[in-house]
This record gives sequence, C-alpha cells and structure tokens, in this order.
Amino acid sequence: MNKKIKNIFAGGNTKDGFHSFYKDVLSPLSRLFILKGGPGTGKSSLIKKIGRFYKDKGYTLTFLHCSSDTESLDGVIINELSLGVVDGTAPHIVDPEIPGVKDDIINLGDFWDRDVLIQNKNEIIRLKKNINHYFNTAYKHLNQSSLLQKNMANLYAPYIDKAMVKQIKDKLISMTFEDTSKNGNKGKESRSFAGAITPRGIVSFAGELTDKAAKRVLLLGRPGTNKSTIMKSLAAEAVLLGYDVELYHCALNPQKLDVVIIPQKQVAFIDASPPHKLETKKADDILIDMFALTVPRKIANNNKDEILKLQEDIIIQIDTARNNIRNAKDNHKKLENFYINAMDFSKMDEVFQQIISYRETNSSE
Repeated sequence: MNKKIKNIFAGGNTKDGFHSFYKDVLSPLSRLFILKGGPGTGKSSLIKKIGRFYKDKGYTLTFLHCSSDTESLDGVIINELSLGVVDGTAPHIVDPEIPGVKDDIINLGDFWDRDVLIQNKNEIIRLKKNINHYFNTAYKHLNQSSLLQKNMANLYAPYIDKAMVKQIKDKLISMTFEDTSKNGNKGKESRSFAGAITPRGIVSFAGELTDKAAKRVLLLGRPGTNKSTIMKSLAAEAVLLGYDVELYHCALNPQKLDVVIIPQKQVAFIDASPPHKLETKKADDILIDMFALTVPRKIANNNKDEILKLQEDIIIQIDTARNNIRNAKDNHKKLENFYINAMDFSKMDEVFQQIISYRETNSSE
C-alpha cells in the first residue's frame, strides 16, 4: 500500500464545530515548522512549494488538505525526514511541544506592513465577523443533520439483530487475523479524516487511501446499523495483536469511523454508504449490507416513507451547511486580499531556504 503521495484532512467541519486531529498527526514528527500569520500571508503557497521541492527529490509525502478551501494546503509531512510544515493558525491552532528543539515558529506577520492593515481595519473586522457567522451557522446545520440521522436510527435500532451484528464482526475478525497470537507489543493508532465537508460538498480521499489494499470490505447500510462499531472492534483487535492501524474518522461525527486500514494485513474497511463517497470501486470488493442483514424486513418496510423524508432532510441540512462554508470561504478570499497587499513576499525565499536546509541525520542525502 506504499504510495509517494498521501492525501488526508487533519481537521474538519463537523457537527461539533471544527474538530482537529493535528496533534495526532504531528506529534510523532522529529521536526516541525509552525507557520503563523493572517490569511493571505502565503502559508499555503509556501507549503505547496516545499511539497514540490521534496516530491521532485523522490520523498514520500503526506499532504494535509484544508477542509474550508480545497484549493489550499494546511500542511505537508516529509515522511523519511520525519519533518513537517504546518499552518498553525486558527481554527487549527498548533503550538510547539518543545520550542527550539522539536518545533520552530515562523511568524509571517513579521513581513507585513501594519499601517496598510490599519487603513482597512473596519473592513477586516467586518469580514472576520462574517466568516465566524457563516461557520457557526454551518455547524448548527451539521449538528441538525446528525440529530436527524439519530432519529432515523431510532426507527429500527431496537429491532436490530445484535446476534447477527456479532456474527458479522467475528467473521471479519477471523477473516482478517487468521493467526490470533499476539505479534509483540501493542500496535499504534494514527487518527485523521479521509474526507471533509467543504465548500464543494463532501470531498473524500477514501478511495485512493484504500485503492492498493489487497482486500477491501465495504460496509453499507443506514445510520445506526453498527458499521462504525464493527470497525472500532476490528481496529481494537488489530492493536491488541500488535498491528498498527490507520483510523479515519467520520467527517460529520468525529466520534465515529469511516475508514480503518491495517497496512501490515493489506486490508481496509470502509463505510461506503451515502453520504460517504467512494470514487473507486473494484470487482473484488467485499460488500456487506448491514441494514439488509440486521434489520427485519417488516420493520424496514413499515418506516419507508418516514426514512425517505429524513434522508431528504439530512441532505438539505448538509447542503445548507456547505453553502455557509462556501460563503465563509468567499469572505476569507476578500480578507486575504488586504493581507496580500500588505505583505513583503520577497522574504518568503528566506523562509523556504530555512526549512529545506533541515536534514535528518539519518537522511540518505
């Protein structure tokens, strides 16, 4: 499952507001450069430039995409060097763990003309308020969408065949771990998002993240049919047996899982039911319809109209949230222009050189 480029979201717009896995993603690194500064100060452009530099040298990279602007990057990790460069400003605030030893803060605000910004103070404040308003409104609609999913699940949750859920879980564990003897120490977990709710709607890297897996299990079914619960059980079993796992959380509800990958076993488990997107599907994918297998047909048929209405309302809430995130992005672009006009971008070459001059002692170069 090795690829030169890995794309993920380290944070996302969820029912609980902005949820961050930046600490989980960045803590294992040996060296981290944290970029601070306002919108339009060149953070994403610098991250892209650094990514291109190391990509051209053949390094394996992990790109951290921005959930609020799919054209921007929030970070890049150069895996072989255990080196990261990240946007550490709100909402994904990143602070140093060991300043000057592991982490360096680079303040791009040192390169702006404050007088230019003061001249546009009132408009900057207005745009900032607009952005906060649109994000808060989006989060309310995402929360409402999650509540509607719970209402849907409540229609059939009491009737779910729990014995069948356990049977499916046990079968998947048996299929994945032929040998259940412990493989040394406990495995490690990594957490992030495979997808995000963005101005463009739901964007997901689940397909490309799992495309090279020798075996993919696609779990289908409506909310509340234990898809995430089964994936959590599989992940827990893997860790207990000594296998590392990649956990990708649900873009709407970060308490749930959308994707679990066990690299050493070449297997991936994916929630492939709407509104999740899986662009690539393969003929040998294993499909498991949790709703069809665990909900009695009579119960499913009794609530068809109500479920259809709830599905429509869920889509409306997510789409309304997306529109608000898009409005926030539009205002953010306007805000960026004020900072772009105030910046001295000639200093950015010095920052670029400072970052690429770092080399891990065990680097091949």
